Amino acid sequence: MTDFAYTRTVLNEKNEKVFSIYKEIYQGNPERQFYIEFQIHESELFGFYNEDGSGNAIYVVHEDSLMSMSDRQDFLQVLRGQKEIQEKQDQIKMSAQDADGWKVVICTSKEYLNRELWGVLRSMIPVLGIILIVIFCIVMVISNGLDRKLSILQKKVMAIGRSESGETEEIEEADEFKVLGDEIDRTREHIRQLLQEIEEKNQSRLTAEMVALRAQINSHFLFNALSSLKWLTKGWEGTGSVSSPDAKVPEADILAEAIDKLAIFLRYAISIKENQVKLRDEIEQLNAYIYLQKLRCGEDLNVVVDIDEELMECVTVKLILQPLVENAVMHGRKENDSALNITIYSLYEEEYYYLIVEDDGNGMAREKMQMILEGCEETSGSGNGIRNVRNRIAICTNGEGSLTIESELDRFTKIVIKQKR
Repeated sequence: MTDFAYTRTVLNEKNEKVFSIYKEIYQGNPERQFYIEFQIHESELFGFYNEDGSGNAIYVVHEDSLMSMSDRQDFLQVLRGQKEIQEKQDQIKMSAQDADGWKVVICTSKEYLNRELWGVLRSMIPVLGIILIVIFCIVMVISNGLDRKLSILQKKVMAIGRSESGETEEIEEADEFKVLGDEIDRTREHIRQLLQEIEEKNQSRLTAEMVALRAQINSHFLFNALSSLKWLTKGWEGTGSVSSPDAKVPEADILAEAIDKLAIFLRYAISIKENQVKLRDEIEQLNAYIYLQKLRCGEDLNVVVDIDEELMECVTVKLILQPLVENAVMHGRKENDSALNITIYSLYEEEYYYLIVEDDGNGMAREKMQMILEGCEETSGSGNGIRNVRNRIAICTNGEGSLTIESELDRFTKIVIKQKR
């Protein structure tokens, strides 16, 4: 487009800026050049400026000449040569130019450019708030779901620790938590079965131990009881008389009563159906044993049984008083042939009750008591019966019961049995 040329800019009678563009046209006379003049009135640019409400300075420039600007007063002064264009230091200049040298220049400021940024940010705040609320709700839903699943897993693990066999809540969603929960359930069931097997084996072992311990007592007593009956029959054959708890009872009746008492004891002692009985049954068996011992020892043995009636329905380990009384009779009598006094009495409190077997016989040394309580093999005689009773109490009460010994040489021996009421 080299045939276009800008030539002049003038003010018309309306004080309106007009600039002309000439276009050369073809004609046949080579001595002359003909041009068509295009006049552009600046008012035609008012629409461009009026549509802009930014307040920024806008210039229309052709090559190096100012053609128009948004500030009319400054433009007139520049046009008349009364003022030069001055750019502010803090202004930012932006321009767009075409191939013919026409250019639109906009001078603005950082504040004007940033106003849109702050406007966008202000408009984004509600959007960001809504997004944060939605994210929070989603996180809460996911978190609650995870908490519920973790709580179910925790209950399953705690059920393993408490050895509970009941059903626990299941995880419905088919995910990793459900797989883990199912595996915990299978593990819990397997552990329960193992514990049940161990419990059955332990119970069988404890039962076997109890049978063995009671067999020791039963065989020992049976031997002594039969020896007493043999002694009774020999007493009748040799002297025609025998010591009796009641001197008025005929001798034949004494033997019959002794056999009845022996039957009571054997029926009670040999039965293996239970390891714990009511205290009333234990006292009945003890009285039968004392009767047989009184037949043999006569006035050399004094036994007093003083048990609170309130305790008679309490549960006790079976066959624990008779071995202790027998131990006192066999090993507690002094060599000076003085009478042996044995007292069986009770004490009780809110949770436990106590059975005490006390005698005024030989007593025992502290070292021997310690060896008996520790189960040393070196102990014999009086220690076997006490240790037997102590072991059976520990087995039948799961360690809640106990047996303790107090004794002084040549003064007394007191054995205290503690059991739950």
